[in-house]
Amino acid sequence: MDQAQLTISTSSPDLERLFLFVCDLRRGDFSARLPVEGAGRSKEIAVNLNRFCQDMASLTSEVARLADEVGVQGKLGPTADVVLPPGPWRQMVETVNLLVYNLTAQIRDLRATATCMAEGDFSRRVTVGCDGEMLALKEAMNVACDRLRGRGDIPGGVVGPPESTAGAATIGG
Repeated sequence: MDQAQLTISTSSPDLERLFLFVCDLRRGDFSARLPVEGAGRSKEIAVNLNRFCQDMASLTSEVARLADEVGVQGKLGPTADVVLPPGPWRQMVETVNLLVYNLTAQIRDLRATATCMAEGDFSRRVTVGCDGEMLALKEAMNVACDRLRGRGDIPGGVVGPPESTAGAATIGG
């Protein structure tokens, strides 16, 4: 291809429109659209860039929804539901969904053990795979269960369900 064919006049209205569109994208304005007019490559470029904006708007909306549902509302288990073509954007959605899945599994296992502990059952252990601070919490809960289970010989050391103790646990008498 001749180099002259790749040169676009800097005074071209199409180039100015494309420049403004790219500036909008850079600012995160995924509502920006290029007019789909003409034919050939110009039309294909506009259609594909507009589709990209739609995809990014959907992705942004889903990530914001997940952050609200999981991080603010405390819901466990929701996933991002965005249809994207194969590639890094889809991989990012899959990674976010995996993050939510793992966090959900860890918290639910911790909650199940904490619930058993609150009901006086110290036999359940946290078994979910985890690392880092979640592992430290898992280990602390398991140690607490082991220690409390070992106190069954102390009068009042094993508590019954909340309805039988009115919610009060007594260790040591």
